[in-house]
Amino acid sequence: MNDGTVNKAATLEFKTMPNISRSAIPLNRGRGHGANMEDMEVFKEFNRMLDEVVRQGISPYEIVKEIDTTTEEMRKQKSQRKAFTETFRNLLKDCVKAHGLAGQLDVREYNKGERFFIVGREI
Repeated sequence: MNDGTVNKAATLEFKTMPNISRSAIPLNRGRGHGANMEDMEVFKEFNRMLDEVVRQGISPYEIVKEIDTTTEEMRKQKSQRKAFTETFRNLLKDCVKAHGLAGQLDVREYNKGERFFIVGREI
């Protein structure tokens, strides 16, 4: 600190807990999951599809899609996250809501996240 005060915690000498700068702390939380889930290709494609539905005026009630959960990227994310299924489902729902399609598109899950479906609600 430059104001003349002493960081008392920094003066303590520990063998197993050395002092580090705040900038040395990784930004991601948890066990080093790497990229953000929203950076996954499936979210990019999903958002692109929702953009087209909104832009072209496609009826969301016509949409019936399945998300491929067998890709290498999906398997890797599943193995690195305990709450992958819940987080994945919530992110999909957030995308639907962000595009103003809540109540028109449903995110459905089968067998605890083994399969995910995007289905337009029936009128």
